Amino acid sequence: MKIDTISSRLDIKWLSDAGSAVKVSSDVTRAFREPIDLPPVGKVRADNDPSKLYATIQKDGNVIATFYTSGLMVTPNNVSLPQNFVVDGSGLSLADSRIRQILDLHGGEVQYTHAQQARRNTMNAATLFAAHLAGQ
Repeated sequence: MKIDTISSRLDIKWLSDAGSAVKVSSDVTRAFREPIDLPPVGKVRADNDPSKLYATIQKDGNVIATFYTSGLMVTPNNVSLPQNFVVDGSGLSLADSRIRQILDLHGGEVQYTHAQQARRNTMNAATLFAAHLAGQ
């Protein structure tokens, strides 16, 4: 079929008129066609799962921030965040950085969960024991 025999109702344009065109590889298109394997329902624990609770900050009898072992922090809407809010990192180091920031901004008292406090006490005891042995 020749181009001049195509119906005049069609709007034919050159590919060069379309601007930048990118050819998508077959790997990319296959990713869209293949089904995604999702985990079974009920098997995923969210970052804010109660079993992952790390610490809370309380001020004037109210919880102003809750921290999880992933580094996730949850605050009420009326609690402002620092302008240089830490977003780099993950896990307990991120949670500890955010705890310091909230304490610097709002004050309050940190309350670690029992399991986290026991872990910290064990680490402190091991450090003190090592220091004691080194001093002998």
